[in-house]
Amino acid sequence: MWLILIRQYISKALFIVLNIILFVFFIRFFIADFGVISGPSMEPTFNDAEFFIVSKWPLFFRPLERFELVQVINVKQPDSLLVKRVIGLPGETVYFTQNKVCIKNRENPSGKCLEEPYLAPQSITRPSAENYAETFVPPGYYYLMGDNRAISADSREYGPVPRKYILGSAVKL
Repeated sequence: MWLILIRQYISKALFIVLNIILFVFFIRFFIADFGVISGPSMEPTFNDAEFFIVSKWPLFFRPLERFELVQVINVKQPDSLLVKRVIGLPGETVYFTQNKVCIKNRENPSGKCLEEPYLAPQSITRPSAENYAETFVPPGYYYLMGDNRAISADSREYGPVPRKYILGSAVKL
């Protein structure tokens, strides 16, 4: 008799534990997760070792927006994650002039430089190479940059990032 009670208790406990694990898995991979900034590439918006939430659910229903902060799989080291800002959208051309990021698209075929109030005062935005002209962002890709432009490894170095590498929106805690 007591053996049956122990079995029932163990099976109920395993059922509860399994459901908790599945619930946590669902939340972490489809709804939201936590992250921590590693390095100064997003200063002054995020500081090194600062925590944030990765909101995944909304990106299933809408496209990314310019200036949105996102967590992304590092193109050069796929086992690490980064936080960057969306600068160029699919179908746009990104170029640099007079320490500013500029965009050519359907609305502005001749180009328009972006206002970036989130950058630190006296920030200098330069391309990664002196012979850099402009980059077309293909469909399904995004041009991402860090806010600390002097030291950030971003799309200036490795080009536009596929949408599948972008895990969610980074929200400051």
